[in-house]
Amino acid sequence: MIAFAVIASIQKKQIKILLGLSVLLFAILFVKSAAVGRTLQSLNKINPFYSDTVTIITEENKTRIGGSDSMAIRRVVWQGALELGKKYPFFGTGVETSSEADFLYNKAHNEYLNFLATTGFLGLFAYLFLIFSSLRVLYSNLPKRFSAELSAEKLSANPSLLDRHASLAMTDLRSPLILGFISILITNYFGFSVVNVALFFFLFPAIFLSHLGTNKIISKKINLNQSLGILLVLGTALWLFLGVRRMWLADLAYTGGRSNLSKDLLAVKLNPKEPLYLAQLGNIQAMVATQIIDPQIKEMTASTSADLREKANSYLTQYTKDALENVNKAVSMNKFNLNLLKTKARTELTLASLDPKYNLEAIQTMLKLTELSPTEASNYYNIGILYTSIDKNDEAKLAFQKAIELKPDYQAAKDRLNLLK
Repeated sequence: MIAFAVIASIQKKQIKILLGLSVLLFAILFVKSAAVGRTLQSLNKINPFYSDTVTIITEENKTRIGGSDSMAIRRVVWQGALELGKKYPFFGTGVETSSEADFLYNKAHNEYLNFLATTGFLGLFAYLFLIFSSLRVLYSNLPKRFSAELSAEKLSANPSLLDRHASLAMTDLRSPLILGFISILITNYFGFSVVNVALFFFLFPAIFLSHLGTNKIISKKINLNQSLGILLVLGTALWLFLGVRRMWLADLAYTGGRSNLSKDLLAVKLNPKEPLYLAQLGNIQAMVATQIIDPQIKEMTASTSADLREKANSYLTQYTKDALENVNKAVSMNKFNLNLLKTKARTELTLASLDPKYNLEAIQTMLKLTELSPTEASNYYNIGILYTSIDKNDEAKLAFQKAIELKPDYQAAKDRLNLLK
């Protein structure tokens, strides 16, 4: 509100109000000097370039009760974004999807650092150029041609010009649009631009430009056979519709396939390029092999025919092979997706009841998880349990100790570690 009052008083040349606001501001600084000092000191947290993240987190932990300060968390991801900007200075890590695929970066909760990390300095400068250009448009005076249009000769020839410019003067939206645009720039410093905010980011300058009445409609006639054009549009629309429908049906099948093999197979058939579907299919196939086929083989008696026994064993081998192939294929399609690696480890643990060698493969998968997510204590806890199951107690102790180091109140890890002592 103070900023709005200052801008309004400057625009309207109300010197008395401006002086009054200045006196009020200095009075607040004088009376609340201690509070202002603390506020200025806390600004260290919002400076991603000159403040020390480690120091901020260390100081915050001394007085923290419950969850962490959101600004301390932001400082961690801001530092990560800056490091990525230094590592990939020209074009960044890739626009959003590329960053997710390589597990390098997610969101910095700072739109400017987000552009730096994902598009490099080239993208950041382009974004800043767009901002300054928009501000220049919003702050610019009305075009000089408006005053020329209001000359006596043109006004007598076209009286509607007076109404148009009177309407323009009566409905000056410049101040609220400027303040709204600046508020977006401020909120984007502490977060990323969601759909609503991004829409207003472009709408505010567009509203101002349309308000000036300087728009030109440019049309061009395209000589194209009408029937051919209709067929092209309908064909493209039908192709897109069928593609979306196929993906929707695949997603429905995937959701229902969490306990249904046939639906999982349908999901993969409809969308074979989705690694999540392949990973779930592999996990379900492993459960079919261990919970359905293997128990039936064990229940076979000596009187069971050799052909039936051989057929059952071939089914078991095939399902085991397919399960491993599907989870490995899913991971190969996205090597840095934690959920896919967790599904792969879960599948290998399921198959370990058939062959203990899969325990070792599950451990290797879990170790890969710790490389990608080194601060997740549960990964080390699960590794410790796996090492315990194959009687590697020394390695299990190290894993449990690491889990406790990352999460000092991890009671389950403490209990497991005490059992090994």
